[in-house]
Amino acid sequence: MPLLTVVQTIPANSTVNVLANWQFRQPNFPATLECLACATAVGLTQALTTGSEQIVQPQSPVGVFGGAGVLPNRLNVEPIVDGVIPGEELTHQVSNGTGAGVEYRGVYVLTPK
Repeated sequence: MPLLTVVQTIPANSTVNVLANWQFRQPNFPATLECLACATAVGLTQALTTGSEQIVQPQSPVGVFGGAGVLPNRLNVEPIVDGVIPGEELTHQVSNGTGAGVEYRGVYVLTPK
């Protein structure tokens, strides 16, 4: 079961695909993707796509939870869940529209079906 944890500061007025370097961003097996995402301050927005399907619409806010370095967990953050078919590319664009860097934290679990 592939797992990716991300702790990354998103620079001011920029967008980052946090899954860009994950070796499982285009799995060759059917799976269920679970994403738990949060930020240390307000101002981050997100868009999550699996293949050609937008799971989280662009400009959806990223919730704020915990202090710096605290990973999101199922007790405090609602997971985003979607089925993935082989060959679909997973992208999670996180944007920061504020004037300062904001720390993004995410946990991605890919469970084979």
